[in-house]
Amino acid sequence: MARTTLLSWVAHAPHNLGNPCHGKLKADQWRTACLVNLVITLCRLWGSNNASERDSALLHNYLLLVTAIHWATTHSTSNQHTKIVKKYLVYYVHSTLQIFSPRAPVYNNHASLHMPECLCAFSPAHGWCAFPFE
Repeated sequence: MARTTLLSWVAHAPHNLGNPCHGKLKADQWRTACLVNLVITLCRLWGSNNASERDSALLHNYLLLVTAIHWATTHSTSNQHTKIVKKYLVYYVHSTLQIFSPRAPVYNNHASLHMPECLCAFSPAHGWCAFPFE
């Protein structure tokens, strides 16, 4: 993470992420950690030819979620955006079921499937979303 170069307006996640001494993360730091740093790290760890089948499945599952979040949180929206969000959220939930078992999905997984409806009704998420499906 320390070697990752980010744009100046992107909030940096702490270099010692996972260590309690960095304190609580702000929302922007969580976003960067999950959508940038973890993507890079997990792709390096689980994206190689040496990765186990389970690790590859976990990486694919995580990238489905990241893709859905990326499209759901853009500053503009369209019918195409909502279709993409719905497609990737459905893929993500199905992937979660395959990896973890039918008991794995929790309320958040179900609630996230309503995100496309909210995008259609309320327009871009940044204007109204305060992590309602948290």
